[in-house]
Amino acid sequence: EITAKYIEDYWDKAFAGYNRVSTGHTVNGVYSDKILPYKTMLAPVAAICGQLIIDKGGIKTDIIYSKIKQWYWRSVFTWRYSSGAESKSAQDFVQVMSWINGGDVPDSVRHYEFNEDMLYEITTIRNATYSGILCLILKNRPLDFKSGFEISTQLFHDRSIDHHHIFPSKYLEKGIPDIEHRKINCILNKT
Repeated sequence: EITAKYIEDYWDKAFAGYNRVSTGHTVNGVYSDKILPYKTMLAPVAAICGQLIIDKGGIKTDIIYSKIKQWYWRSVFTWRYSSGAESKSAQDFVQVMSWINGGDVPDSVRHYEFNEDMLYEITTIRNATYSGILCLILKNRPLDFKSGFEISTQLFHDRSIDHHHIFPSKYLEKGIPDIEHRKINCILNKT
């Protein structure tokens, strides 16, 4: 039963978990909610971070951080949170916490398979993989085409930086007349 005392006892830790998520997301290239792969993953990530604050005083080792990242990115790139987010959140919380504490690798990490051919089919930012790839690009500190400066969160927001084609559509259509339209607009031609 959730009582006022329970909420009072855990409120600061839950808030700290969400705060840790926002910091961790920025480090992982999530500069805006526009490119956040899954809003539905905020709750389980925050719950994991909050529980780690309660149990261990936070994410204290690179091993713990690495496990959380593996679970997070594999969930993004397998579209795990496309449906049934509540049940998956509960399952993932239990399995990831167990893994962190020496238990088995979570199902979502152990059974990960990535099919690179599907990247030609991904053409919209509403796709978690599309957003995830944009986040990974930002995580690796790319340079802005216009200014030549490294794209920081500040520059990203100040200049309203958005994703664009690497090779412009018209250039590809003229240079490769029989190119499939999906290849022009897929995530492999975006940055």
